[in-house]
Amino acid sequence: REYQLSIPPIYGPASSPFELEDEIDTDDDEWISLALSGRASSIDIENILQADQIVKKLLQLRTWADLPETVSLAPELSQIGTKIDRDILKTLHGDISDTI
Repeated sequence: REYQLSIPPIYGPASSPFELEDEIDTDDDEWISLALSGRASSIDIENILQADQIVKKLLQLRTWADLPETVSLAPELSQIGTKIDRDILKTLHGDISDTI
């Protein structure tokens, strides 16, 4: 069977791994520094939504890693992606959804 490898879902709709000159402009990870610096109490609804976007992106990446195309054409990337714990992320996503 012949497969065509798709781009990992870590890239936005207007970007790809082949655009080396583009800077990534996102604040989706802003909440991480707040949580790790002991300022979790200053996390607001925007930070919660940012965390939700990261969790969704990681779940999409895990699904991509499990695709037969990815396993066949990029086995090393697939192995890295399958280390993402889907169950923990689904639980976290549920916890975040309950917060909003």
